[in-house]
Amino acid sequence: MDMQDEVALVFDSYSPKVKAALLQIRQWIFEHAQANSQIGELSECLKWNEPSYLTLSTKSGTTLRLAQLNEASFALLVHCQTRVISEFKILYPQLSYDKNRAVIFKTGDQLPREIIQHFIHLALSYHLWK
Repeated sequence: MDMQDEVALVFDSYSPKVKAALLQIRQWIFEHAQANSQIGELSECLKWNEPSYLTLSTKSGTTLRLAQLNEASFALLVHCQTRVISEFKILYPQLSYDKNRAVIFKTGDQLPREIIQHFIHLALSYHLWK
């Protein structure tokens, strides 16, 4: 089984609402990387059994992970020693967070596209702005 199959199995294990939300976010991740030459090609793999996105060719970002927390919520995670979450908390204090490692969303809410895309940008370009 190759890595794409393993990642697909993890997405398939998520509840339908979480899976739909995270697959949409996955699409935004790839679209953002493709549109930004400083980020470049992404590698998709599993880290901590979570779909993870790395900027292997440019090394511009920190690893961005997607995870189901339960059937009603999911998280976008980054390495806890980065400043991504602390910066995001300043910009979006109304959101839910898990310490310095994750921003949490509920599956029943409409995906806040602009906010999530901003998070994607901060994570995938972290080494360019830190």
